[in-house]
Amino acid sequence: SYGLTVTFEPGWETRSNGYAANFVGFLAHHTGTPSSASNPFPTRGVLRNGRADLSGPLCNSAGPADGSIHIMAANAANHAGASGGRSMGPLPVTSLFNQRTWGHEIDYAGSAPMLVGQYVAAAIWAHCVLRALVDRTGIGSVSNIFKEVEE
Repeated sequence: SYGLTVTFEPGWETRSNGYAANFVGFLAHHTGTPSSASNPFPTRGVLRNGRADLSGPLCNSAGPADGSIHIMAANAANHAGASGGRSMGPLPVTSLFNQRTWGHEIDYAGSAPMLVGQYVAAAIWAHCVLRALVDRTGIGSVSNIFKEVEE
């Protein structure tokens, strides 16, 4: 775990947007909600349950202000939108994009820098997810992924 605290939302193993996942990439966003040491994870319920216009889960993992990683859902989440495109690099354009990307939400406003712990946790999270995808897809190494992206 690279020294990170990893916590799990009850029901994470089966939580889904109704589709099976086949992860080949990942995407990180931020919630746009202020968080702090005294209120480290204000969007937890919304990320789990969704909102009036979009059902949950809204991400697979989250980064609270305490510098931990919180696993919300092991299966597809309503995080990345319907399809990929140029901004998503080599990931395919598909109407089922949420099935293809692990979604991470960092719980901070975005109008000021992330807390140091959140930034470090997000960097370690990205490394770990990339490592898992490399191992799962059999590409062989992280450097091979970047070589493929450059080609």
